[in-house]
Amino acid sequence: MQSTQLSESLNTAIKNHLKLDHDLVQFFRHINHVVDEKRHNELTAEYEMRQKFLMVELRQIPMLVHASETHSPTIFIAFQNEYGESTAMAILRQQDAEMFVEFAVMRYDRGPERTVIFNRNDLSVCCSCKKYENKRILCRYVLKVFDTKGIKTISPEYVKRQ
Repeated sequence: MQSTQLSESLNTAIKNHLKLDHDLVQFFRHINHVVDEKRHNELTAEYEMRQKFLMVELRQIPMLVHASETHSPTIFIAFQNEYGESTAMAILRQQDAEMFVEFAVMRYDRGPERTVIFNRNDLSVCCSCKKYENKRILCRYVLKVFDTKGIKTISPEYVKRQ
């Protein structure tokens, strides 16, 4: 349904710029203009949504406020989704060593169990899901460990503006 609406919207926008007296170069200029307008409108809507959400929802969540200030909008939305999922995670086990703490983390209603290694000295983490290594976004398992350890901001080494 959504792709049909998007297609119809794009078709309407393109038809508004089509004229029989245009050559191929002018046609493509108009198409580029339409695409640029759509991108601009999407970015504006995303920005406005983000600002409204920040005002309403995020005032009380320091980790998300910090992420909104340090991440690009696209990365922030992915981070926000991971943060939301982290609230459904449970720590099954915790093994303490001198420098490292190993956590077994899993969704409360089942799912894959992941291992998160937390370094007490530099507050670095490594998760068996490898989401940070692959997508450069902290995963829900790591965020659950951060919450458990009382960490409310993201270390600069995990902040990527993409």
